Amino acid sequence: MSEIQTLKDEIARLTRELADRNLKVSDLLIENEARNAAIYHLNRELAAEKECVEDLRAEVERHSNAAAASRLYASQAKDALVECEEYFDDRADAEYFTDSAAPHPNEEMKLLTLVRDAIKKAGA
Repeated sequence: MSEIQTLKDEIARLTRELADRNLKVSDLLIENEARNAAIYHLNRELAAEKECVEDLRAEVERHSNAAAASRLYASQAKDALVECEEYFDDRADAEYFTDSAAPHPNEEMKLLTLVRDAIKKAGA
């Protein structure tokens, strides 16, 4: 075999090897593009999830603030009911009429009963 033929064979082998490597590089580039597309979509999903989490955090904060305001209002309402109970307790009375065996409560006694029921319901 001549030296020229040997060089031609070597060039042919190297050309085939280069073509194989180019195919491998092309396959790797295609895989890389697919991965990049997947990463892009995952990043979009992550951004949407982050936005959702922020919305939920804001909602939790609004509910927390509302709950705190409700607790304050409930506490103030209980205090007011206790004051009403003391007021009506001092003024509650019943009258006995000759035509009836049962006592007739005055308006303060009726209101005292309502206030005490409200205090029981409020858990005070």
